[in-house]
Amino acid sequence: MRRATLLLSAVIAAPWGAAAQPAPAPAPDAAPERAPRVSARSRIYLRLDPSTVPDPDGRIEPAALGSFRVVARGEWDAEASGWIAHAPGSASFAEDALSGDVTTLLLARDFGAVELTLGRQWTPIGGQRLDALDGATATVHLDERLEVSARAGVGGLEPRKPYGDTPTFGGEARFEPIDHTRFSLGVVHAMPDEAPVRTRWTATGGYDMGSLFRAIAAATADVGARAVVDARLELTLRPTEGLWVRGYARHTRVDLLLEPDELLAVFVEDLRDEFGGLVEWLAVSWVRLRLDAAAVYSEDRVGGTRVRGGVDFYPIAGATVIAEGTLRLDRVGRSGTARLATRWPLWRTLFGTIETLGDLDVDGEPAALARGGLGFEPFDGWFAYGAVEAAHTPRWPERLGGLVLLEHAFGAPVRWGGGP
Repeated sequence: MRRATLLLSAVIAAPWGAAAQPAPAPAPDAAPERAPRVSARSRIYLRLDPSTVPDPDGRIEPAALGSFRVVARGEWDAEASGWIAHAPGSASFAEDALSGDVTTLLLARDFGAVELTLGRQWTPIGGQRLDALDGATATVHLDERLEVSARAGVGGLEPRKPYGDTPTFGGEARFEPIDHTRFSLGVVHAMPDEAPVRTRWTATGGYDMGSLFRAIAAATADVGARAVVDARLELTLRPTEGLWVRGYARHTRVDLLLEPDELLAVFVEDLRDEFGGLVEWLAVSWVRLRLDAAAVYSEDRVGGTRVRGGVDFYPIAGATVIAEGTLRLDRVGRSGTARLATRWPLWRTLFGTIETLGDLDVDGEPAALARGGLGFEPFDGWFAYGAVEAAHTPRWPERLGGLVLLEHAFGAPVRWGGGP
């Protein structure tokens, strides 16, 4: 997980001038220490659906998901985050319906040009996919344009195991030869117990001119399989203030993206290619138009197409109205989805939401869902949201359920609808 850790620059005192002759400049002051800061965010999400599968003992309980994240900044940075969930009817034994995990638990500090992170963390290699690691990562800033990092520990995290079981080593070098460019080369070496040793190299190159133009190309190769696991190209252009254009192409070996000891790798598609583009246009200050399309080709070279269009309205401050539709074409047939949603301020921090969703699957059986809810901030840093929804689907002809979301943020802004 990326860290937002920056050191304040040293305060350089300027020499005072004298009437006849300038006095010697005083010695520079030491860099001021950062003021300690703590932020925390916790969320509880409850969902009650009478149509859900009951527990083995016959009880129908609400599904629940709780998450937390605590970050402390100071001489040492500390971070802890995790989640716990209860999914009734999901297992043959009642106690198996409860699960959870600690996603990060780390300490980090800057020692001048060296950054050190210890504990459970998520680190990118080659500027691409994040990998979980229980161990240590060290980054050395050799100069303004060159830095190298090394990592070691155990990975391959599995449920109900406190630590990973796969020794993992890796490193990366990042170089900025000229302005607006960035290149990186990284390697990860994993040694699982019951699977072949895996070594992967990732190379990334990018040209970034801020909001005007950006291009990124990356490729990951597996040494043992002698194959390109993942390759992608992304181009982003903003020719005018209210127009965004993005194009992308990706080649993926889905089976090789999974963990080396993942049994599901034998059941997934081996090859997947995707080409697409996205256009967003802020026509006026209160109307945004969106259109994206993609072509997908799987292992047997059978193609599929996805087209999505939408309109976002911002009629007044704090209000949003969204209308969008999606059409999917593949070897099985055609399917589509239509969505209409709105969020509207009612009084002070109180707002209401209404959302309707219609879906037509490839068999021609329609499905629909409608949800209405209310949200508000009763106190500073607290947020509450509740909703009732009704649905008609082929699996549950008639379904009525509800959900409740509670969030508390201490020292951090509330992010309704965002991640924990």
